[in-house]
Amino acid sequence: MTLENIIKQCPTTDYTKIKVYVENNPAYDYKDNQDFISLISDPFDYDGDMETITLQEIIDYAEDLDYPKDILKLQCEHQYEQLNSNEWLENKLTLYFS
Repeated sequence: MTLENIIKQCPTTDYTKIKVYVENNPAYDYKDNQDFISLISDPFDYDGDMETITLQEIIDYAEDLDYPKDILKLQCEHQYEQLNSNEWLENKLTLYFS
């Protein structure tokens, strides 16, 4: 699943409203990992106070890195596994390993 696939599936064009989660954990940061953007979302007791990144932030970061969206993939930084499925629920994008 590439970033381009995710963007095409997005139910809105306002990506600033889409919060990104990995499994059940909010993604709160990201980093470059060659052909991947690693999403940081370590499991912890989430109390609702942590800032969750948006899809727009990931898109902007990809553009800053100058990676083509059609080959750039997302990865879980905690598990070092490629995220290959997703679920949309209103303004929430949840990414899964399988």
